[in-house]
Amino acid sequence: MGCNESWGSACFTPTPSNGSECPMTQKCLVAQLSVLAPIAVQRVFGALLQEFTLDRAVRVRTDFDMNRDIARRLTAGEAVDIAMTLPDYVADLIAAGLVHADTHAPFGRVPLALARSGMPPAGMVNDETSVVAMLETAQSIAYADGSISGDLFLGALELLGLRDKLADRLRPMPTGEPLLSAAAGHSDLAVAPMSTVAAAAGVREWAAFPSHLGTDIEMSMVVTSQAKDVAQARKVIGYLGHPRNDWLLSDAGLMRFRLR
Repeated sequence: MGCNESWGSACFTPTPSNGSECPMTQKCLVAQLSVLAPIAVQRVFGALLQEFTLDRAVRVRTDFDMNRDIARRLTAGEAVDIAMTLPDYVADLIAAGLVHADTHAPFGRVPLALARSGMPPAGMVNDETSVVAMLETAQSIAYADGSISGDLFLGALELLGLRDKLADRLRPMPTGEPLLSAAAGHSDLAVAPMSTVAAAAGVREWAAFPSHLGTDIEMSMVVTSQAKDVAQARKVIGYLGHPRNDWLLSDAGLMRFRLR
């Protein structure tokens, strides 16, 4: 295989300035970077990396995990070049000296969504009244137990005064299973980040929780202190955050935000 190989990682090589194609040799590969990112951005990462070019060939190995586990893995000393997780977790990593503070940059914000099989008759709704009505009429609601999205969902139910009312309809499940349950018809609704729903088979977004309920999930990027090539890692972060890629994030259910 040469510079266009892809098997869980990706190798991208821009056309050289002389117009010739990059020879399929190891000389193409001048930098190898690893990225640890949330499961919620897995689909959009694939699209972004397909478009990715740098001054030279760069091979990017991606790994995806839950936000809490990303922070745990980095704190435990796992060697990663670029990390993406919640800004608050990044702040903790900065305080611990595990990342380069001056590379911290926003990536995207994703709303929390309600998904089910089939197409919504009137399109996706995102107002509080419609979300409450959908929740109150659901027979069962699956969510990822112990996840950021699951905790935000339960917090929203508290704010809406629905936690006790819906208690016997809530179905806590391991991460990844709520959408499968809804797609199979075992759960009436599934709760998941919009970007995760957009990448899932058999379900569609029926509603998005309004932002004032505090259910949006923000994700930011940072170069770790263990990065092998900080300069190239900075370029990757610059590319991922560039406005020209905003449409890819939008298609995946994410939007840009500013770090506070």
